[in-house]
Amino acid sequence: MSALRQLKRPLPTERAIFWHCVFIALLAFALLASVSGMVYALAKTALINEIRDGLKRTALVAAASVDGNGHSRFSDPAQEQSDEYLQAILPLQKIIYADDQIAFAYSAVLRDGKVYFVLDATPAPAPGQEDDSVAIMQLYDPPPPDLVKALREQSAVVTEDLYTDEWGTFISAYAPIRQTDGTFVGSVGVDLKVDNYQARLASIQKASYFAAAASALIAIMIGLAMYWQKKTDRNIILLGRQFRITDGLLNVTQAMGASVGLTQLMPMLVQKASQVMNAKSAKIFIAQEQGRFHSWQSGNEVLTSVTDESLRLAVEPSVTSLEDASVNSELLQQAMREGELRVQTIKHTAVMASPIVDRRKQAIGVLELTIDQSDGVDDDDEVLLTALGAQAKVAIERDRLTNMVVKQRQFEESLKFAQTIQLGMLPKVPEHWRALGFDLAAGLWPAKMIGGDFYDFFELEHSKLCLVIADVSGKGVPAALFMAKAMTLIRAFASVGRSPQQILHAANEELCMDNAGSMFVTVFVAIWDRTKGEMCYANGGHNAPLLVRQRTVRELTDACSVPLGTMAGMSFEETNEAVQPGDLLYLFTDGVNEAMNITHDEFGDKRTQALVSVNADVTSAALIENVLDALRVHAGSAEQSDDITMLVLKVDA
Repeated sequence: MSALRQLKRPLPTERAIFWHCVFIALLAFALLASVSGMVYALAKTALINEIRDGLKRTALVAAASVDGNGHSRFSDPAQEQSDEYLQAILPLQKIIYADDQIAFAYSAVLRDGKVYFVLDATPAPAPGQEDDSVAIMQLYDPPPPDLVKALREQSAVVTEDLYTDEWGTFISAYAPIRQTDGTFVGSVGVDLKVDNYQARLASIQKASYFAAAASALIAIMIGLAMYWQKKTDRNIILLGRQFRITDGLLNVTQAMGASVGLTQLMPMLVQKASQVMNAKSAKIFIAQEQGRFHSWQSGNEVLTSVTDESLRLAVEPSVTSLEDASVNSELLQQAMREGELRVQTIKHTAVMASPIVDRRKQAIGVLELTIDQSDGVDDDDEVLLTALGAQAKVAIERDRLTNMVVKQRQFEESLKFAQTIQLGMLPKVPEHWRALGFDLAAGLWPAKMIGGDFYDFFELEHSKLCLVIADVSGKGVPAALFMAKAMTLIRAFASVGRSPQQILHAANEELCMDNAGSMFVTVFVAIWDRTKGEMCYANGGHNAPLLVRQRTVRELTDACSVPLGTMAGMSFEETNEAVQPGDLLYLFTDGVNEAMNITHDEFGDKRTQALVSVNADVTSAALIENVLDALRVHAGSAEQSDDITMLVLKVDA
């Protein structure tokens, strides 16, 4: 018996193959279904946590916006129509109007173990609808256990699951309301509609059904593939040919690994392809930009046009062994158009054209071989040529990726240069200011290469000083350009003697023009009259600055308006604030109070205020450094999520 016959083994019966493949398909389905189920459980948990975290943030925002000092004054239902009560519920109404998923926003207190409503921002009912509002000091019976917990522990709490009361079924979050001195006075509650909560979960459940169906389909395909593979067992004699193909492709791969760039790779590839396929000639055509080709043969590169006629002319001189060279040209064009391998036999010569296809299934070139084969070509020749085309694709994509990396590095260098320019636009404190009776310092630390924050300060006539701090929406180059424009406008309008209110109004009109990207910027502008000891300021949607007087921290929450760039024609308010000797003014962006650690715990307003108060006696520059150090300690290994900008003014005592 020959050596080839000794390698042959009895093939299994079709029935055995069938049941073996069924078992494999069931096993694959079980594994895929298990993975899908695990992914569904993780996704559901993540979504629920996201909903609860978002609701908790909403409750914290609502609690922070409620006037804790005046909360305890509401104890009589007759106060519900008073201007003071309507002003008190205004922040809660804004929460409801801003998010249509919030059903109710209210506050409650705990008295003698019982829960009573205080503030209620429930919208007025439409005609024919039931009034769901509650009265001041109306008993909440029975109250949700988590609300009782929030009131007793004086902390933020989110319900673990849905609960039902006389107003419906909700998931709720509660946050403490505190007075300026930190005294707890009650809790804010926000209720999320159950239909919105269930709709979010339904989308994940629907996705799990699709995943299960896909798992079944994949398992069936695996079973069919194995069944087809086992049923179509190859002849052992073809094993030698497969070894030759593998060895040839390995040689090509090794050669490609030693070369970089198309000018080195393509000549090597056509040479190796000719050797592996035992071809008379090998050529490769790669499409380039602006409708042109690069073609390689015997290590020579020729640049030609992409038009059909010029492609024909580029091919004809290299196929003189063919009686009709135009057939070869048409073959190449057909392979490119249809994206499939094409073979044409003329007498004892076979011409094979294999398209080179990118990831988008678009032909970007063609590999052509001329083989002396009187019996034509077989399936292995076509497989090998297709594999060589795949190698060419890898070479092309590697070259393009290398070029992309180079361009990316150049882009990063450009960003570094842009960062230098951007930071160079920020002012520095003049030396002679240190003798004018105040201490001023500022700093900006962008989260990315280019940031959207900025600050500015400059002298005006009559011993006045203009202070500006702002935060542009978004990141990157667009935010930087918008920042530069806003910074220029504000300085220009301030320099001509306009008040903070007029500065914001004029800058807003300019920024709203041609604002196709719908960008906006929050701005705080103040003009400090050093001789009068008075500061006039206006706030366009920015964080409320902190005024520290005798270590008591107070937020400057007056004269608040909308950010600049949101809508033309908006009006802005301004107000005056006395600035006495020994006072400290701390301006900052939300990169300070919203700095997060790896568990997404924010630094928070309370920590910020406490830190500023503790450092009220140090220099402005030292205060900024101490705050920055505290933010770094809080963030730990977490990446900086937003630009950090601070400006500190201390008036000498």
